[in-house]
Amino acid sequence: MKNILRAVIVVIGIITPAAVLNADTILLSDGTYLVGKVVEWDAYHIIFKNSHGAFAIKKKQLVKLYVTGSQLEDIELNRTLGNVMKDEDIIKHYLSGMEGMPAGGYDKETVESGVTGSDLNRKFRMLFSYYRVAGLLTDVIPSAWGVSAGYSQSISGMLPDGAAFWAPLLSVESEYILFSGGSSEVLDISLYSGPRWELTLQGGRRGGVYFQTVPGFTYLQIDNEGMRSSGFTFSFKTSAGYEYSSGNYSGVVGLSYLYVYDEAASIHGLGVSMGAAYKF
Repeated sequence: MKNILRAVIVVIGIITPAAVLNADTILLSDGTYLVGKVVEWDAYHIIFKNSHGAFAIKKKQLVKLYVTGSQLEDIELNRTLGNVMKDEDIIKHYLSGMEGMPAGGYDKETVESGVTGSDLNRKFRMLFSYYRVAGLLTDVIPSAWGVSAGYSQSISGMLPDGAAFWAPLLSVESEYILFSGGSSEVLDISLYSGPRWELTLQGGRRGGVYFQTVPGFTYLQIDNEGMRSSGFTFSFKTSAGYEYSSGNYSGVVGLSYLYVYDEAASIHGLGVSMGAAYKF
């Protein structure tokens, strides 16, 4: 029987990428051991899948995570821990969990940092942006430079488990933009707040993609051929991009669409941004 199991494991190893081959065993605070795969996580939860199904488990319930290199290591670990789970059940749980994995899977470092990093649910970022203006104001203020500072916070810990895992982050962002062209300038100082989604890339690649769409409150100061006016208005900003992560730090690149309402002529801007973020 052992030889058959080993043969099955060798075949699985040949047809399965190395990043996916890592199996996962977790110990919960109530003494329960589970074998399968960690298929996703956020700041407060993991999704764990085996032959019994997929489960949302709070990170605070986790006592220990074992990321092994193969089912053989899981079988040896099971014996070391004194469990009575059958070898064939371990393989069955692993294979069922693997069905829930994204293409390419996650490497060991990604899983361990993601599962144990429950306190790293806040992020500060600073970006520098360049905008090209579209619409009626293209010839008046064709371009702009801006700088923004943003903060995002996971809110999943405040929500019921059923909704918490898929909840977006809450993002707050302030931005200073100077539009200019010829004898005209427009100063834009805005405060935005709204949902932000971040998705970890699969296959062991560092970082992930983000998307946010946020309404804002804007102060405009307009200088047009020596005449100055100012006032408050509303704005809207949609952004998407990529973050390359190394530890708690990230490099960020993104694209944005900016809309600032004005009763005479609203501003439409298409921008590109670069900057950095710090997770804490």
